[in-house]
Amino acid sequence: MLKRLSNLGEQKVHDEIVGAAEEYQAHIYRKVRIADVVDISRLSGPGLSRYALQAHFDFCVCNESHVPAFAIEYDGGGHSAINDAKKDEIALQAGLALFRIDERLLNRTRGGVTFLQYLVHTYFLGNAFLEMQEKGQLDPTEPFMMSGFLKKDARHIFDSDFNYSGVARGRLTKIMTKAGVPDGANISSVDFRSDVRKGGFQLYRLRQHSGRRAIRVRARATGYRDAQPWPTW
Repeated sequence: MLKRLSNLGEQKVHDEIVGAAEEYQAHIYRKVRIADVVDISRLSGPGLSRYALQAHFDFCVCNESHVPAFAIEYDGGGHSAINDAKKDEIALQAGLALFRIDERLLNRTRGGVTFLQYLVHTYFLGNAFLEMQEKGQLDPTEPFMMSGFLKKDARHIFDSDFNYSGVARGRLTKIMTKAGVPDGANISSVDFRSDVRKGGFQLYRLRQHSGRRAIRVRARATGYRDAQPWPTW
């Protein structure tokens, strides 16, 4: 008569994010009813309020005050495209970030951090960065870069748990050396750009000081933030 409350994929998601969430005193709620997360009286659209009473978010991650920060949906088998669209619309109207994860994004590790852990860090550190800008503690034009958040025991300005640009720079240096790129196009001319028109991908662009040649490497983006990309090679 009893049913399992979590499938294997959902358990993997929880196990990956729980440690990162605890670093920000965040709380993870599993299979929480949508109507308990958002004010359904303010939803507009046919059937959204009724659906919110019947459906749930796989995970709702809240801040230390138990206020919803973002939701995660594990898109395994049996999902309904119609219901997924309703859930997306509800999250959009409520101003709640909703991240959809599938099997391909589980156990993806770079530098000892999985993609899902990086997602949690990006969200909370991104919010902290914006709050510092609003308080005037940071230049409002300062770009948000995950590698700028140093370790607590950092020994130099590049000592960060999230300095993935070093991996990209090293690989681009090898590409340049093998391809015989002129010395004028040195590694300092690498920049990082986000372009949603390219399918939500980040572009590593190697600019040459003269001429029009460029090397572009695609890397998976990490959500709605214009943050350092998640490198895939």
